[in-house]
Amino acid sequence: MNAGNPRRKMSSIQVGIRFAWAMAAAVCLCAPAASGEGAPPPRQFGLPALLDSAAGDVTGDGISDLVLLVGIKEQTSDLYSWTSWLLIRDGATQTSRTSSPGATSGCYEGSIFLADFDGDGVSDVLTTLPQGGSGGLVAAGVLSFAGGRETVLADQARVSAGAGINVRFAEGFKVQASNSELGCEAELDVSASRDEYLRVGLYDSQGRLLRPAAGAADPCSLVEALDLDGDGAHELVGHQKLWGLYRADTVGYARSVWKWTRAGLQLVALSFSQRDRRVVTSCGEQYEGAPALPEELVYRAFGNEPFWNLDISEESIRFSLLGQPDLVFPYRPPIRSGAGVLFDSRTDTDPPHQIEIVIHEQQCNDTMADVTYEYTARVVVDGQDYFGCARRGAAPS
Repeated sequence: MNAGNPRRKMSSIQVGIRFAWAMAAAVCLCAPAASGEGAPPPRQFGLPALLDSAAGDVTGDGISDLVLLVGIKEQTSDLYSWTSWLLIRDGATQTSRTSSPGATSGCYEGSIFLADFDGDGVSDVLTTLPQGGSGGLVAAGVLSFAGGRETVLADQARVSAGAGINVRFAEGFKVQASNSELGCEAELDVSASRDEYLRVGLYDSQGRLLRPAAGAADPCSLVEALDLDGDGAHELVGHQKLWGLYRADTVGYARSVWKWTRAGLQLVALSFSQRDRRVVTSCGEQYEGAPALPEELVYRAFGNEPFWNLDISEESIRFSLLGQPDLVFPYRPPIRSGAGVLFDSRTDTDPPHQIEIVIHEQQCNDTMADVTYEYTARVVVDGQDYFGCARRGAAPS
């Protein structure tokens, strides 16, 4: 079984990569665009771009295969791919096949991760496709190619939607969050936003609720693969933001755990946490704590077109965009994000500014400087996406 996801030191399969890349270009130039509401207009041509690659045995014959995620762009410099395809190069037969990651195939710099999800000892393919926009949502799904047959293990629409959660305001500057599937309920303290709720007439000064009001849970902004129970089969862990009167009004978070069973993919655990990430309720199966965070939580991230940079320290989070005043956010402890970490914060200004950051352990090439970094960075500031590279350590003084 290959549960890892090597993206570097792949010199032993460089010939295979070149062959598969040529195949991807030939196949994807004529690939159909996505359809349906919100889909881009039909296109006849596009430029292929290699978004990610991984090597592992995905067919179950004991021989390493090559998996590529190929995007189709209008221009090579574009961040957005209007569609994407998986290309699997069988290591034994040297034949190739293509597969769609799901109904949603457009993305901003997607990624793949190989791990066993159904417990058969064969690596499956988790595809994660960032969608951009307010909330920084993702489309994620898992496919199996064991025995040379394609099987959907985790439906993209179901996983990306996350757990069904009801959010409503309650007396005493509280929010009640609930999930009927696991019978899970939590009460979240939102008194930190007391002044705002008084201003809009939601509560009186004694904390009495003046009118019924409901919030919402976003779909997943992050989906990660973790073997939480150590049985060799990975679980899917989804992270959702809970909001109150408006999307920037963060009231808490939900963390859902999905496991493959004989009945298919099942929601087996759910936890709710406050805005400061303190867990208040956990339901369903109980797992030990998440993997340890890196010892050093100091990062610098940067990107081009437009030029921006980000500095994270345990004192603050500073975002700089060319031609705009810097935004300084209070530091909040992050959560583990598979092969990286997830930060988020909000200013206390009026109106507030919101930031979400995913630092992912995946090679990133700064084309302007011709330098390769160890991490990719995805930053969402007030609903606007920024993509770039990152490294450990503070900015030069």
